[in-house]
Amino acid sequence: MKFKSAFLAALLVIGLLSPLALLLRTQQPWNCFQRTYDESYFLQAVTNWADGKGFRTHAQLKPFDPGITIGLPMAWGATLIKKLTGLEWTQSARFWVYLNFYFLLALVTWAGIRRGRTASSGLIALALFGYAVCKAPAAPYATYGILGEIPAAVFAILALFALDGRRFVIAGLLGVIAFFIKPTFLFFIPALALAAFIAQGSRIGCRIGWRIAVTGAGAILLIWFAIAFQRGESLLEYWRTFSSTAASISLVNRPPDPLPFLNYFKSAGWVTTLFSIAIVLLGISGGIKIGQKEPSPLKASEWAAWLFFVLGVFFYLCMGAQPVPKQWFVFYLPGAAVIAIRAGTVLGPKLARLFQGEVVTGALIASCLIWMINVPSFAKREFDRTPETACPVKEQEAVDRILVDLQQKNEIAPTDVAVVAEMSWFQFPYKTGWNLAHYRSWGDLLVPPRFVTGDLSTVLPAPVGCKVVWKGSAVALLECELPASHANIKLHAK
Repeated sequence: MKFKSAFLAALLVIGLLSPLALLLRTQQPWNCFQRTYDESYFLQAVTNWADGKGFRTHAQLKPFDPGITIGLPMAWGATLIKKLTGLEWTQSARFWVYLNFYFLLALVTWAGIRRGRTASSGLIALALFGYAVCKAPAAPYATYGILGEIPAAVFAILALFALDGRRFVIAGLLGVIAFFIKPTFLFFIPALALAAFIAQGSRIGCRIGWRIAVTGAGAILLIWFAIAFQRGESLLEYWRTFSSTAASISLVNRPPDPLPFLNYFKSAGWVTTLFSIAIVLLGISGGIKIGQKEPSPLKASEWAAWLFFVLGVFFYLCMGAQPVPKQWFVFYLPGAAVIAIRAGTVLGPKLARLFQGEVVTGALIASCLIWMINVPSFAKREFDRTPETACPVKEQEAVDRILVDLQQKNEIAPTDVAVVAEMSWFQFPYKTGWNLAHYRSWGDLLVPPRFVTGDLSTVLPAPVGCKVVWKGSAVALLECELPASHANIKLHAK
């Protein structure tokens, strides 16, 4: 009977965790998905920092431009991974994000076990949180891409736990670190302060809320002062640069319009919509209890996640624009975590009674199976066996190496290379240290330079006079000898 129960428990666990297992297996640092625009843009800042040139892209004269929407800890992590493993910069930075995602999953599981006091509570919390991430728009990409959302979310979740543990100053500082990694978490600091006020009561809560707010604001000002000093600016000048950049990115000057925000959920899928509704209802139910002069039924962490979500809603309503999926993911993630943990706390003990403790054995069996499927070394071996001309991200690295070799031999200058590609990919040659000219199509070039690289679908068919010197499945490098007349550029027939 025990073996039968353990076997059924193992099947249940595998069923619950299979979406997450598939995500971890396919969305990992060693897939061949080519670097996106954001990844290449941020990777320039990471590599320049490692080379002692400041945290900036090739085109920026000053470090720490607000347009680089990842923080310095991303450079620290990627550099550490590269030194320990010797991987290429792309895989090092992606592996750093991937490790943070694993740690985030471990935090949610630990919180479920601790609050539900049973292993099955952690299982349910992990399964629900993993499913919420799997189905959220752009979330799978964020679990390994060179982005700041996941590393920042780790510190945000730690801040929520510190808030529940009444370590309020630590909660504020952890929230500031989340903001430093991903500026969108600026809204997280007031959410923490308001949550402490609501959860602790009027007089004590007001004092605690002020403590968190002052700690957070003070730490942010210190960070901004240090950045302004590095840029050779005053704090006021940097604030103006930061606010104008944020406005240009977020379109905050548009009139309020709820329709674009609501339209987002039409394409977001039912899972994301359902979790979003659950987050909203969680806060409303707590507010009703408080309105009836009853003690708050929600933990401070749940209030903070709810308030952060609500602030995100108001932010996008005021913008009057549809959320960018990976930006909205920032507001969604802490709320999805607390919903998953609460569900695990409620349902976990019932599941444990159903299997009479055998679910622990089943969970261990399933965890071993899932780990065997997703073990990073297996993914890396598969990646290493893939030919360089059949893996887009390897192709990007290959073109980089060719250009760097020519650069080191003094055979090319910045004006000798251009990129012809869609906006999503144009910054991928990052190792030269040059800000390469970008064109969306051959028709935009008046005088093509000596070398042109870009997406295969964009650079081919090539103009007469251009020959392919390197070609993969998605990326190509061409050497051109063309007449200096735009009218004379004629494409080869397909």
